[in-house]
Amino acid sequence: MSYNVIIRGSAGVGKTSIAKRLAGLISGYHISFDEIMRLHKLDRVSPEDGCIPLDNFIRGNEFALGSVSGLNAFSIPVIFDGCFYHKEQLDHLLKRLDGTIYVFSLVAPVEECVARDSGRSDPIGEESVRAVHSLTSAFEVGRVINTLQKTVDSVVHEMLGLIGKR
Repeated sequence: MSYNVIIRGSAGVGKTSIAKRLAGLISGYHISFDEIMRLHKLDRVSPEDGCIPLDNFIRGNEFALGSVSGLNAFSIPVIFDGCFYHKEQLDHLLKRLDGTIYVFSLVAPVEECVARDSGRSDPIGEESVRAVHSLTSAFEVGRVINTLQKTVDSVVHEMLGLIGKR
């Protein structure tokens, strides 16, 4: 049975670390929207809106969907990680995926996200983390998991229980 996992949330909440660990444990294919957006030069913030435009994320969805086409037919789970701060981007992706879909919204206090970002080799900066946190916190979809004071392994274990793969 094929399935997809979408992990969304603010910068610094742990999405990519968790997605990579989950993909490794379930022999899944990991898609990072940060990488797609950078690779295709879609990560430019609009000066008018103060965020990446929805149209860029929709184009990112199309690149992501193209790269995973057919994986579900081989029962390979696909794990997507991204901020998904435009609900329309998430809705667009959900309508185009086959199989069962699990959505997890990861949350943590903004100060924790800022602290985690500052420890990265390529931080996006406090102002950007705060902006993304505000946008991703505007709505919740799927199962909400607070990552504060949790390890990557404990969050992954919680997800595995929720998707029935323990």
